[in-house]
Amino acid sequence: MGGAGLGREPTVKEALLWAVAVLRGAGLDDPRASAEILLSHALGVSRGRLLACGDDPLPLDKWEEFVGLVERRRRRVPLPYILGSWEFMGLYFVVRPGVLAPRPETETLVEAVMEELSDRGIRRPVIADIGTGCGAIAVSLAKYIEGAKVVAVDISPFCVEVAKENAERHGVLGRVEVLLGDLFEPLRERGLLEAFDVVCGNLPYVPREAIGRLQPEVGKFEPKVALDGGPEGRDLLTRAALEAHKFVKKGGFCAWEFGAGQWPWVRTLLKSAPGVRRIGMRRDLSGRPRVALAFY
Repeated sequence: MGGAGLGREPTVKEALLWAVAVLRGAGLDDPRASAEILLSHALGVSRGRLLACGDDPLPLDKWEEFVGLVERRRRRVPLPYILGSWEFMGLYFVVRPGVLAPRPETETLVEAVMEELSDRGIRRPVIADIGTGCGAIAVSLAKYIEGAKVVAVDISPFCVEVAKENAERHGVLGRVEVLLGDLFEPLRERGLLEAFDVVCGNLPYVPREAIGRLQPEVGKFEPKVALDGGPEGRDLLTRAALEAHKFVKKGGFCAWEFGAGQWPWVRTLLKSAPGVRRIGMRRDLSGRPRVALAFY
């Protein structure tokens, strides 16, 4: 692919046009954005700077690197896995194959927790993040709430290590403890009953039969254990909702992310869950119901 068929190394603009054509042919919804992100990564510059130097020629080594990145993206490898990190709540998190990349929708959960704690004047909250993955929720809360102590749990040993790495990367490892285990089991083993001001999480909620219909980036490459919510997508959240009262302080609350169209059954579940006095809901930036709040 040397020189994109030009007989020379292409300019930045020509490289982008070539990449957009390749990625559009692969069926990507966002070929331009992917091309700009990948070339910015290869050159080590911002996307704004990239677009300002469109007539500059690409050095051969950078062009070859870019071709390799585009080829991976053409095969629908997720951008976070290609880049090795992804932005969430203004922070960059290490992301590797085997760990679910953080989604912008999940920022709604972090923001809801922070707002509720601020409204209550709780400056040194103790928080549990169940199903932490790369640690995006736990680390963000610890980073933006100076007095917060967070216990993060994941069933995957690999996720536990990545979450610890991210906590260290952002300087909060002293206030984020990452435990290996299934849902609340590590908390139970440590006797952390009614110990938390907040219990939250983005647990798997995709119905099992729907995973195969997801975009290839998700269904083919991302870990099934982080997606599979059981036959109807309800298994993990149902288990968590029915046990949460054992770990939340009186006057505390839970915040759970859920998927598109799931609010009706989530609302019914939480209304009948032990210890819940009232419930609430937050919408994401697209206006869809996204986060359920249960107050104890």
